[in-house]
Amino acid sequence: MRFVLILEALFSRASYAAAYCAVLEALFSRASYAAAYCAVLLGMLLVPGVLQGKAKPQAEPKAPAVKLPASLSPTKRKHDGFYGSEAFIQFRRSGREVVREQPFDIDGDGLDDALVVERSDSGLGVSAFRNLGQGSFRFLWRSLPSPASSLHRWDGFRLGDRPAFLLDVMEDNPDEAVHWIHLFQVRQDKLEPIFASRYWEMHPEDEAGRKPVRLVDLGGEVSGFKMGPPGVDWPQIWVRENPKRLEMIDAHGRPVWVIIGIRERIYEAQDGRYAESRDEYLDFLELLQPGKLVAGAAAPEHGANKASDGKLDTGWRPGAAAGDKAWLQASFGQAVAVRALRLVPNCGEDSQAIKRIHLRLNGRKQPMTLELDGKYRPPWGVMAWGEYKLPGRNKGNQLLIFFEGPRAIKRIQMRVETEGKAGEGSGACVAEWSLYRARKDRIRATSRTKQKSRP
Repeated sequence: MRFVLILEALFSRASYAAAYCAVLEALFSRASYAAAYCAVLLGMLLVPGVLQGKAKPQAEPKAPAVKLPASLSPTKRKHDGFYGSEAFIQFRRSGREVVREQPFDIDGDGLDDALVVERSDSGLGVSAFRNLGQGSFRFLWRSLPSPASSLHRWDGFRLGDRPAFLLDVMEDNPDEAVHWIHLFQVRQDKLEPIFASRYWEMHPEDEAGRKPVRLVDLGGEVSGFKMGPPGVDWPQIWVRENPKRLEMIDAHGRPVWVIIGIRERIYEAQDGRYAESRDEYLDFLELLQPGKLVAGAAAPEHGANKASDGKLDTGWRPGAAAGDKAWLQASFGQAVAVRALRLVPNCGEDSQAIKRIHLRLNGRKQPMTLELDGKYRPPWGVMAWGEYKLPGRNKGNQLLIFFEGPRAIKRIQMRVETEGKAGEGSGACVAEWSLYRARKDRIRATSRTKQKSRP
């Protein structure tokens, strides 16, 4: 009993001390053993306090928590509202999955209804559920699904005098991503579809697991969906896709892809929804009109202007005795940013084949020389060039030459050589010769001009 007295002096409640020693005396047949273990216990309790000069107060033990059966325990829900409703349970039983849920008062009764981007076996779509109060929801409406697997965008905004939502879902693969775009406007307890379209977005070669290829975009417009400026009740919509790509070879024999245009569809508001107003090809190469076009030599009725009239059945012919004067020259009033040159050589079967082209920029003595022997060796300053079939014709090629960047040109001269004596262009013929500016270069130049003009 002396152990009980010792423990009672140390603990605030005698019942705890008695309980400890009663357990020890019951476990051991000899009181000395119990005394020893009680001493060990006391040492463990008291030594930290003794070493610090004072004993730490002991907290009162808490009663063990009572655990209820799992069937009776309250579960913590991830969300309030729709997620705990019977409508959500039925939604899940139908095999649908919530991709995103957004509370929104559709009917204006002050209660947040549920807009759900849902996934089913048919793809992704949108459904709406009305909030009846007290955790009860009722199904209102469901859109047609798109054959997509992931959500790209789900945005709310104001369209006209009503709220609207943009849904962009996509199906991705190594080569491209297909996007389905939908616009919904809130009307009379549902979301009214007012626009639907789709576009393809090409992935770079390295993302597709292939060797990287240099890509040169001359337009600055990529595949995608775009709405007009904010603040307009019903802004225009642009959908761009299917970029036109030229596959070329650079000076080092490496492939380079040049984007020279893209398909553009434009939509405008009509009777409370969007309708297509134009479907056209947006050309990234803009034709430049020189102020003056002259030739070193020309046969009668085949002067320099015949090479820039837009007709393939006419052309410039330097004549049989032109020699080294077989050249065309275009001049501009001021320097322009030239990015590409197009040449349609050899007007007919009776003309001599052009073997070599010399380009002289702004009167420089050293020209750029291109050998038209099929080996494609672009000179310094030329990014790439290649020959392509003329559209709508069974025979004849056109030559496209792209500079490495925009070249500021005020005057450009092109001299041609045929298979005759070196340096001579006798017997040659050029059906078309034209210069182009890249759309991106023109936009950049306009932007810089505006910045300089600002006070």
